[in-house]
Amino acid sequence: MKYFILTTLLLSLPLLAASELTFVETQVKAKAILGQKIVKVTFETKNNKQDAITIKSAKVTCDCMWMTTEFPLIVQPGDSVKLEAEYDTTGKLGLNRGRIIADVNGKNETLMVEIDIPAPFTVSPRFFVWQKGARDAKKVNVTINPEWQGSFTGATSKDPQVKAVLKSIKEGLEVTITPDASLGKKRTWVILKGKDANGDALENRIYLIFN
Repeated sequence: MKYFILTTLLLSLPLLAASELTFVETQVKAKAILGQKIVKVTFETKNNKQDAITIKSAKVTCDCMWMTTEFPLIVQPGDSVKLEAEYDTTGKLGLNRGRIIADVNGKNETLMVEIDIPAPFTVSPRFFVWQKGARDAKKVNVTINPEWQGSFTGATSKDPQVKAVLKSIKEGLEVTITPDASLGKKRTWVILKGKDANGDALENRIYLIFN
């Protein structure tokens, strides 16, 4: 009898832990387009129960995201609703993640948000170190997003003993950094100059350390 009771309890655990609502998906992935400031995120859910279900509230885990759905939200049996949020991409690049925690009839339902934010360009590497006595030339690759409306027009060195030359290559742009053989121990940088998508001056640094 004890084994029967234990088995019954174990089998019922997944049912007890099941969500009150059926979500189409609990993780939404979105890809922003270049320059897009606000990305809208939607989670669709349905009430398959026989009683009305209340989504009391929903909170987000970062300041860059907020809910646009108003709460409390009552979902009648058989009805579907949408939980909607907006994500601010300002100052963010690459893959960014966040969470929405919805209070469904007093139980937390965690919804995952994944936003892929494209970069207008990438500079690689951004940081160089020369060992003592080594003053070889190094190259930097600049890959430009084809949707970006800005441009780079040149490269200048802060130090007169370091030469920087920008040229076009098949893959994008390339900066060749050549220090004088007599250059001593120093920290300096090269500046990539150009204009952004709005036509404003753009400067991007490549950092150099000479030991």
